[in-house]
Amino acid sequence: FFETSLESFGFVFTRPESKFHLCKQPGSIGLNLDRALLGDFKATKSFLEEFERHMEDDGNLHKSLRNTYEKEGNEFEMERHQSLVRLLLGVNTLQPQILEYLLEKLPECSSPEDSQLACQIVNQLRWLDHVVD
Repeated sequence: FFETSLESFGFVFTRPESKFHLCKQPGSIGLNLDRALLGDFKATKSFLEEFERHMEDDGNLHKSLRNTYEKEGNEFEMERHQSLVRLLLGVNTLQPQILEYLLEKLPECSSPEDSQLACQIVNQLRWLDHVVD
């Protein structure tokens, strides 16, 4: 449900060897996802469970914290957009649980070799447009 929902709104999950995801119509993904999940507790719960499973893989975690790109005409013309995690933080229905997940992940990144991951997580939280109560 997690991947199919996002893909139906224009998000493109790339192969594992790719360093980033692709995102078509980034402005409308969050809005459409919020509309789809609003008031549907079961769908929201399913989405979040699959999100957490997706993020258990280190490769997916790192890729989901990186900016997404939208291909223009050819492969060398790409427009940069916010990361998948940042995009999901903009969805009111999901934000509290995504924030909780990220904050719980921070202590796991406390070793020196994981400091870059911790910085990436904190950067997702910086300059949020709003925080849902």
